[in-house]
Amino acid sequence: NSIADRVAFATWKYAVLPLISRATDHFLPIQRYAQDFLTGQLCLDDTRTTILPLGVDTDRFYPQKAGAAAHREDIMYSSENILVITSGHIGRQKRVETLVLAMAELADEEQSVELLVVGPVPAGYLEELRSIVRESKLQATFYGFAPNQKIAQLYNAADIGVFTGIGVSIN
Repeated sequence: NSIADRVAFATWKYAVLPLISRATDHFLPIQRYAQDFLTGQLCLDDTRTTILPLGVDTDRFYPQKAGAAAHREDIMYSSENILVITSGHIGRQKRVETLVLAMAELADEEQSVELLVVGPVPAGYLEELRSIVRESKLQATFYGFAPNQKIAQLYNAADIGVFTGIGVSIN
């Protein structure tokens, strides 16, 4: 909260926000904290905000114990180890290296963990992640792009799903 930060925020609040506010009929924050910020800190009328949470299609994404073993076989993972999955557009903003480092530490301590990273990863970042894996005992697969239909099967194969990144919100 330096003086520069406060000046920048005030400038944004009193110069930029009014322009955005005039051009926008309604704001759709994805969680209560964002709505509170808009109405409390930015003084938007609460009638102009409606929470629109990020959602999950529970008709597709639900535990299927019966199919989990078969899905693990499809992707060649041991049913004996704990399988952790993360997915999405795997860019630096997701900070997947934090997850890889934590899991590498567990693997180095002889924990039976494996990592499945699903989604496109920029080449340079992918090489950094693979380098961390090579320097540890962690077993990890960088699956790459998966069609939407396949995602639910991959999550069912896993024991734990991790949502990484800065500002990732789940309601």
